[in-house]
Amino acid sequence: MLHDLCICQALPRIEINTRLVVAMHIAEKNKPTNSARLLQSMVNATETRYQGLQDQPLNLDDLAKSDRAVFVLFPEGSYSPSDLLGLGKPVTLIVPDGTWQQAKRIVHHITEHYRFPRVSVPLGAGGAYKLRSADRADRLSTLEATARLLGVLEGAEVQAQLEQAFQLMVSRVLESRQRSKRNSVA
Repeated sequence: MLHDLCICQALPRIEINTRLVVAMHIAEKNKPTNSARLLQSMVNATETRYQGLQDQPLNLDDLAKSDRAVFVLFPEGSYSPSDLLGLGKPVTLIVPDGTWQQAKRIVHHITEHYRFPRVSVPLGAGGAYKLRSADRADRLSTLEATARLLGVLEGAEVQAQLEQAFQLMVSRVLESRQRSKRNSVA
């Protein structure tokens, strides 16, 4: 991204109690349109682990042994975000990150190997992610889905801060693309 469009200085630092573990497909690692990296740069309790590394499968053994309640964020979940409020223990949320096909494979791997339950995200309106296309209008980016769930678990202010930063990222990337087009035509 062009230096004058960088959003790094505008990003808030958000403190939450929910632990976020992003299970990122390795192909997403360096994409400038990756919203999970934006999430990690803002939220204190976020770490990234990679799926798709040769000879290094995604390892979540430590989460299986944790005293925290562990859930996988995915549209088809047995639990709703409000179900997580009354658990009486802290929550770890595993957030799959990749294309829809990659995310489905990540979730399949996690549920097959670890049996963590899934929590669905409150869908509502479609996403604001104008940088990639989705096969359905109700699809959300990783950051949007996580923001909506954290809106229930951590409060509306957390959700609002994440969504504002996301909208800023999207607008700046679109502006960068427009400038690149203008410069390539000139």
